[in-house]
Amino acid sequence: MLDKTYDPTIEQISIPIKIGVHKSDDQYVETNALWDTGATLSSISQSIADKLGIKPIQHVKVGSAISSGTVGVCVCRFVTEDAVTFDKIALILPRSNPEVIIGLDIIKRGDFSLVNEEDERGKYLHFHFDVK
Repeated sequence: MLDKTYDPTIEQISIPIKIGVHKSDDQYVETNALWDTGATLSSISQSIADKLGIKPIQHVKVGSAISSGTVGVCVCRFVTEDAVTFDKIALILPRSNPEVIIGLDIIKRGDFSLVNEEDERGKYLHFHFDVK
């Protein structure tokens, strides 16, 4: 289970993650992942794919509000801080920031919540993700 608290003015949720080769525990890249509820699929950057030697299994056309084009599709391993592992199809995007986006394909596999709370410490944003 991931539980984090943030300043309520934060504009994005970024969590440490390890990205690895599908069905392998040998080689990982550690980075931060942007949790994006507007992304249908999770993605990794081309630089992470290159570091791990991950090659696309096919290419697909994708589009968003700001761009469109053809990108690679791969299978890779996502490992959260609490050692929850997802072997998932991911897009390989030619950008480097953020290096990893966690999309709804992973988010919907668990209980996910963002809640504004207040206690004696003040106001904060509570992030929760739990896979049962």
